[in-house]
Amino acid sequence: MSLKVKVLLGLLLLAVAAATYFMFFTATISVTSQPGDARVAINGQFIGTTPIESHSISPGRYQVEVTHSHYAPQTEQLDISLGDHMQRSYRLEAGEGVIELMSNPKGAWVEVNGERLAAITPTQITLTSGTHRIRMGKAERRNAKTELVLKSGSTQQVNLNLSMDPHGSLSLKLRPASAKVEIIGTDIKYKPGVRLPMGEYSLQVSRSGYVTQSKRITIQYGDNTEQITLARGYGKLKVNTEPANSLVDVTPAGGDPRMYVAGKRLPAGKVAVTVRAMGYRTQTKTVSLTPAGKTVNFKLKKLQAVPGEVLSDDLTSGGTAPEMVVVPAGDFIMGNANGSRQEAPTRTVQLTQPFAVSKYEVSVAEFLRYAEDTGVAVPKKLTAALAANDLTESSPMVHVSHQQATKYVRWLSVQTGARYRLPTEAEWEYFARAGSQNAYFFGDNPQQLCEYANVADQTVKRRYRAWTVIDCNDGQDTPRKRGQYRPNAFGLHDTHGNVSEWVADCGLPDYSSASRDGAQVGQGQGCSSHGHRGGSWDSGQEETANSFRKAAHGGNGDRGIRLVREL
Repeated sequence: MSLKVKVLLGLLLLAVAAATYFMFFTATISVTSQPGDARVAINGQFIGTTPIESHSISPGRYQVEVTHSHYAPQTEQLDISLGDHMQRSYRLEAGEGVIELMSNPKGAWVEVNGERLAAITPTQITLTSGTHRIRMGKAERRNAKTELVLKSGSTQQVNLNLSMDPHGSLSLKLRPASAKVEIIGTDIKYKPGVRLPMGEYSLQVSRSGYVTQSKRITIQYGDNTEQITLARGYGKLKVNTEPANSLVDVTPAGGDPRMYVAGKRLPAGKVAVTVRAMGYRTQTKTVSLTPAGKTVNFKLKKLQAVPGEVLSDDLTSGGTAPEMVVVPAGDFIMGNANGSRQEAPTRTVQLTQPFAVSKYEVSVAEFLRYAEDTGVAVPKKLTAALAANDLTESSPMVHVSHQQATKYVRWLSVQTGARYRLPTEAEWEYFARAGSQNAYFFGDNPQQLCEYANVADQTVKRRYRAWTVIDCNDGQDTPRKRGQYRPNAFGLHDTHGNVSEWVADCGLPDYSSASRDGAQVGQGQGCSSHGHRGGSWDSGQEETANSFRKAAHGGNGDRGIRLVREL
């Protein structure tokens, strides 16, 4: 055996002996963790951070403790014998800790990891251990932020100093006052006195119908006031109609109706455009007019109606609605140039759509059907008059207020599906005149009234001797019957006398501001009185005339209802 071979054999025997000794006559421990870099101590003696490979250890009982700043510690007791080569792996779980949150000055809002807390400083919060982002802020203070590594089981403090951030207030004097203000590039909503950090800002002020204005302002410490007046915007409105000779009215938002003039500039904003033509159904459209202009098209539909036709709608509760007579579209001169101040100025009114009018005044029976169906109270004075036989169920309805009359016509609309309402003053005078421009539909002689109406006449004077009456005799001293006298040219009875008839209009509005189409005027909230027309059984020749106007606050024994039904 050569020397070289002997040497190699000796080395091999030595290695085997060393391995045998290491395997059977020593002990080791290897430690890993998730996450890594955990501190490992055995019986309180720090041996290193994970991963630890083959740490030599004598046989015996040991307590192994694995700790990490972000996680809950883990401990384990091990019995190690000679020849043990132990492999230990630990999965660390996140723990909890407490952060005490403080600021200078106190009362700051707090965001933790991007989420706003409900509480303000000073406060505290329990979180999982680990890294957390803290941000604090307060009005008119600069925001501050920091990062904190929260150790498991610890209570740590964060105290941020919020330095001054100078602000000033902003109040704008706006014209119009309802203009909208935007503070460009911010999420700040403007309101008078809003506080803003000092510096420059761009404002945009706008309102429908006005030219938008942009303004650059500088906010200084203290109170800042700016005045911004928007210029009224105007645009041209073009209205195309079919038929071409239609009447066109335009109503700017917040303004009064005016006659449309092609090419004339109107205030920009919402504009209501109403188009009507004789015998066609009226249309209204609301458009947004801009300084660039606007075109709107109308194609009116022909209204098929036969003047003089009698309509009678069925009621869903049983029975029929009052008889209605179709009256034609047309125009007339409204008012009386020689009458009272309230009857002037005279003007031409065009009612371009036919409509239906009740042939008679609404009867007691017709109103009682409504009261029975709805459960509304019957006027006590009416009940007393029926009990005394001063009225019968075929008499015209009296002692009815304007509000009660309005509720009755609404009930008719629901019952029939058609639109019933009280007439406007213009509609009432149109159908009462029935083509006449005289004081009465039959002429100007009041001595003929007793042929056409129940008025204050010689019959009434027998009962009320002090009254001044018309020198004729109609045979009635109360409104006991309807339709006893000759009708007008439209086939309507008792438009003069019997009972005065409520109209839709509030009070006695001036004719100079009335529309040319006979639309209701003076309407809206706060009506203290309403008009009634035609005179009654206790009216003389002046009150009975077509043009005479009167208003009242409530019902009476000489006031009743005549209906209009739209077609």
